[in-house]
Amino acid sequence: MSQQLPFTLCPEFRRLRARLTFRGFGALSTIASGALALGCGAGSPLLHPVHPLAPGELAGSSGVSAHFAPPSAQRAIDRTSQASTSERAQDEQTAVDGALAQTLSTPGLAPWFSVRAGLVDTAEGGISYTGRRARADLRYAYVFDQTALSVGAGATGIMPAVGADPPTQPCDDPDYCPDPIVDDSHSEIPGVDTGSTSGWGLDLPLLVGWRSAPELFSFWTGVRARFEQISGEIRYDTEAGPRTAHAEGDRWVFQGVIGFAVGIKPIWALFELSPAYERLSGNVNLESGVVGSRLEGFSFSPAIALMVTP
Repeated sequence: MSQQLPFTLCPEFRRLRARLTFRGFGALSTIASGALALGCGAGSPLLHPVHPLAPGELAGSSGVSAHFAPPSAQRAIDRTSQASTSERAQDEQTAVDGALAQTLSTPGLAPWFSVRAGLVDTAEGGISYTGRRARADLRYAYVFDQTALSVGAGATGIMPAVGADPPTQPCDDPDYCPDPIVDDSHSEIPGVDTGSTSGWGLDLPLLVGWRSAPELFSFWTGVRARFEQISGEIRYDTEAGPRTAHAEGDRWVFQGVIGFAVGIKPIWALFELSPAYERLSGNVNLESGVVGSRLEGFSFSPAIALMVTP
């Protein structure tokens, strides 16, 4: 029987409360019930067939993506979430592991929107948004009638959470410095605010696909390498009051891609699964010194959407 669990959402999207973890596949049922809820996950699907759009043709898609963090990352988030403020101060490694796991892997459910356009010949470009990530990509397809091969590249901008306060400015006189604001409404970890972090990413997808004749069904599979770099201020509660710490980290993702589309022009339903291996590493500059963290493991990202071609 599936179980509803606490779940991370951006402050502006709070209608669904269901954590998605790699170890809890029963929570998959919450995707269907919460398809209209929006959040801050890091699934970042491709969700497009391999055969390109014709030059000048447009396609718009809207759906939802989810991300199940690697088990080691989710355990780190859980341990930090369950620890008290004093326990985190005594075990800074556990606190840093949890904060960086949430910042870099960001398990959860997120909206997904995309607009794609056929360019010259068999080239195609698109922009998409999911959670806090906006991606632009270009790809070129080699078409062999019902089969095709696609080679592409994408760039991603990782934005601060909507409504996040700007980083605290340096202050020379601590007696008169205002306390940083800790907004943990979008965090799985009480008393930890990672919403002000931001960064960038690059990815290289290689896909092969097939479509039926007539064009009622298409299937694609392939591999994708992703790199992301994130940095910024993490705010956290202590027994002495709120504090800030500078954090930075990298995320490598090596994933497989399996997807299919079914429909009749102009509407198709898109489905995609992305099993992956993630490597997370980073540092947090605490008052006691710099504390590093490294986590890795297998993750899983499903996504669904509807695509319309006018």
